[in-house]
Amino acid sequence: MDFSTADDFSSFLAGVKALGGADTCEDVHGGMEAAINLSWSKKNRVLIHIADAPAHGIQFNGGSGDSFPTGDPRGLRMEDLIAKIKQLKIDYTFGKINNSTDAMINAFRAIGGSNFVRCSDMADVKSFPFAAVDTISATIENNFRSMAGALRPAGRGGLTAISEKSMKSLKSYRINTEEPNWRTIPERRVRIGSCFVSASGPGGKLNVRYSYKDAKIKMSADPFAEGSQRLSYFGIEVGRATHFFSHFAGSAAATVVFKTFKHVYERTSGDGREDFLNVVEGQAIANYLAAEFNKVRPSDSKEIHFLSVKLMEVSNDDGSLSYYTMEDMFPDYHVKFIKYNSNFGYVNRNDFASTLNAFSHWTYDLTNHYLMVVDLQGIQHGTNQYVLTDPAIHCKDPRFGTTNLGRVGMETFFEVHECNRVCSLMGLKPNRFMKKAEANPDLSSISTMVEKLHL
Repeated sequence: MDFSTADDFSSFLAGVKALGGADTCEDVHGGMEAAINLSWSKKNRVLIHIADAPAHGIQFNGGSGDSFPTGDPRGLRMEDLIAKIKQLKIDYTFGKINNSTDAMINAFRAIGGSNFVRCSDMADVKSFPFAAVDTISATIENNFRSMAGALRPAGRGGLTAISEKSMKSLKSYRINTEEPNWRTIPERRVRIGSCFVSASGPGGKLNVRYSYKDAKIKMSADPFAEGSQRLSYFGIEVGRATHFFSHFAGSAAATVVFKTFKHVYERTSGDGREDFLNVVEGQAIANYLAAEFNKVRPSDSKEIHFLSVKLMEVSNDDGSLSYYTMEDMFPDYHVKFIKYNSNFGYVNRNDFASTLNAFSHWTYDLTNHYLMVVDLQGIQHGTNQYVLTDPAIHCKDPRFGTTNLGRVGMETFFEVHECNRVCSLMGLKPNRFMKKAEANPDLSSISTMVEKLHL
């Protein structure tokens, strides 16, 4: 069916029945053809393809379980379909359920370029809403940056190399979820920078300073996870480093995560250091505000902590530098990790956290509407703490990287925010953009954000 309302789509889907299927492979060519023929009229265009089996054609499946090894029986060519998707400027995301589709995804990237496919793990059906939020958010952010590019200053906090996605290519990588045997991984000497935040008196300007040290680390060869923009690697910091969840074994090494951006930095666009500093500084400021929140929160609410994120500089053989962020490894991250809200109005109603949504509201009031900490995600640690990572900060100034949607992001937060008991106890002020939130808004605020951005 063509684009319609959520209710119409639910009714249509309820009447769909899966029939046929004499082999393992699926009619991916026909599905892409049908998607291309929809009435794509808006600027934000997202196609999420979820499959547990590859397309027909030996190049997509290795020749196993395919009744049409030469390709689509109607003669459709994947090269033509992918070219049309790119021509229509549709962002293509593949929801991976198992490894049988790996060859197909590699073939798609070979045809459409390394940037063509954004891959997301959807083996657990519960992860779909979060993957959809991340995918659509990334599309909105990319289009927002394109629109705002001419208005933002260059340099710190403005549009940096990662912002110009269309000009960049993806790094070559494969996801490996198994932690390596650290005895076989050599140590590497690196330089680690820590960010410290202080305030010039109550409600004063936030000051940021950095301190650097030499260190030794070990890092996995392959990433174990990926997001819309970054890759995550297993790692350890050798020596008695201080981390929130530090646990030491053998040679006293703290288990950490190293993260880097997916895209290759070209010489003409810099080495990407500014992008990594935006991440480090944003999380340091979020952590500072969380500490201040904990001093004044109601006694029956939970404490909030953000993992400390550090900048890691690695010297390459050619004398250049590569950058990563380093942070503590969440225990049982693959089981307990929850996204509580997003940077464009999503609120998790299934795992609703009144303290965290009140915290976002509180940061807006505390800073006199200058900034707001959102995109809160992490775990509940014990019975009285949230431990979070990778927040976004909406700010009136063009800083904190590409997830900063400024005033529009703040307004969208309030449009789905209902002040809860924690808000009331803290005396937080109603906002003129607030309205009664829907019972389960989840993805509904996306259309509001698109309208506000005129995309």
